[in-house]
Amino acid sequence: HLTDWTSRPEQGIKYYSGIAVYSKTFDFSASPGSDKSKLYLDLGEVKDLARVRLNGHDLGVLWTAPWEVDVTDIIRQKGNQLEIEVANLWPNRLIGDQQFADDGVKDGKWPDWLIKNEKRTSARYTFTTYNPYKKDSPLLPSGLLGPVSIERKDF
Repeated sequence: HLTDWTSRPEQGIKYYSGIAVYSKTFDFSASPGSDKSKLYLDLGEVKDLARVRLNGHDLGVLWTAPWEVDVTDIIRQKGNQLEIEVANLWPNRLIGDQQFADDGVKDGKWPDWLIKNEKRTSARYTFTTYNPYKKDSPLLPSGLLGPVSIERKDF
């Protein structure tokens, strides 16, 4: 079940910024195509980048639509191992951190906890000298939204 991370109730997922790995083992039996047909793994919609691996082959990074990659010579009838690493953008984490007290730069001065290499005084995860987001700023869609499918294209 593929869902937008920001729709999840868990704060750690809703405001997450980083990489998540989706994995699936599947079988694939396709009807024969023409000599010129190719098989493509179509990720549907991705927010925001995806690295695709199929059966141990790194198929590269997809960063824009169409979110698809040629799998013609890699896909098998049985036991395919698919791994998709998805990275989103930083704003959701910055918005999530706005839910907590600001223990960052004040009046152009670095915070004491940072200078003294001590534990943070708030529950924030990130630190930045400029944050244009507020705690009620809209979150950016994140994750593998799909639908994921394999498509045959005849040329």
